[in-house]
Amino acid sequence: MSNSNRGAAQVSLMWAISLLVVALVSIFLAYSANSKITVLEGELATSKAEVTRFTGVANGLRDQIMDIGVQVGWQPSSTEGPRLDGVKSAITELGANFPSVDPTAASLEAIQAGLITDYTASQSRVADLERQVDQLRGDLDARQSENDTAIAQKDQTIATLRSENQDLTNNLNGQIVDLERQRDGLRDQYRDLDTRLQQTVDQKDAEIVLAIQGTASMKLRNDVLSDRLNRVARRAEMPDGSVLTANANIGKAWIDLGRRDRVNPGLTFEVLDRVSGLAKGHLTVLSIEEERAECRVTDLLDRYNPISSDDLVRNAMFDPGRRPVAVLLGNGYGRYNASDMKAKLAEVGISVVEELSYEVDYLLLGTPFFDEETGDMVPWESQDNYKVAQGLSVEVVPRRDWLTWLGL
Repeated sequence: MSNSNRGAAQVSLMWAISLLVVALVSIFLAYSANSKITVLEGELATSKAEVTRFTGVANGLRDQIMDIGVQVGWQPSSTEGPRLDGVKSAITELGANFPSVDPTAASLEAIQAGLITDYTASQSRVADLERQVDQLRGDLDARQSENDTAIAQKDQTIATLRSENQDLTNNLNGQIVDLERQRDGLRDQYRDLDTRLQQTVDQKDAEIVLAIQGTASMKLRNDVLSDRLNRVARRAEMPDGSVLTANANIGKAWIDLGRRDRVNPGLTFEVLDRVSGLAKGHLTVLSIEEERAECRVTDLLDRYNPISSDDLVRNAMFDPGRRPVAVLLGNGYGRYNASDMKAKLAEVGISVVEELSYEVDYLLLGTPFFDEETGDMVPWESQDNYKVAQGLSVEVVPRRDWLTWLGL
């Protein structure tokens, strides 16, 4: 063969060998790659199994976290777990509101003991409060029972009072009927008395005509009586006696007037200071002897100036030489009637007569008269005895003055 063909054959052999080598290398590389792929596939399967296991574990943990979130709360949505900032805020709030809870606790478990302690204490307080409520309810029931009893008694009392009020009303109605009958009778009496009064006035007018005819003799008698009354007035200013001795501790004194001076028990004397002539008080006669009388100190004007011996005594109505005569005029005499006053005046030596005359010394005024229709007070000047007393110059003594003389 020629060199050129020999050379071409060699080149072809070399390409064949190269291709064989490449094929063997490719086969080796392919075999190596398949082995690695098998190993990687095994590792991949193992990794997938681990991922599956970890995914299950993660899902379990997630489910537990979700359950804890449901139990604990502070879970914004159903797909999220509890929010730690909400839990921590709640722990801080519990620590601020429950004394036994540590506000710095980091978990709900840490605050559980304090909450249980406070809850137990609160339960005890609730039990105590319930016992107190039960006791208060018992007291309230007892008070209610007492109130019901009191209301029943009150109703019974009201019923009794109403019955008594009805009886009283019936009695008052009966009394009103009787009083109206009496009023009608008194009106008839008043008409009769008014008729008699008119007749008396007519008779009085006739007597006045007769009295005018005897003016001269009456004037002469008046002059005599005026002179006598002037002497009596002058004597009233003079002392009637003096104090023999006095004892301020027992409130008694003795005066130098007695039975021979016509002194009677019950007569009251005004006590005057001998030097100044000022009043010191009053003495009322208790008992009498022949020449002296025992008296009681009825009032003392100045306790630092007591009644003592040599003080003077006087009574404007007392006259040792004559028994005074008086006439009473009035619609009453306080708590006394005319008979009582006559008896009391007689006890102190004053005679009481019914009619005014020249022998009468005093006209003693009592309670004024009142008009039955108008209720106005009738002036003394309109009374006949008052006019006659002025005409006879009889001394008119107001009620206050002569009751003072009597020590009433």
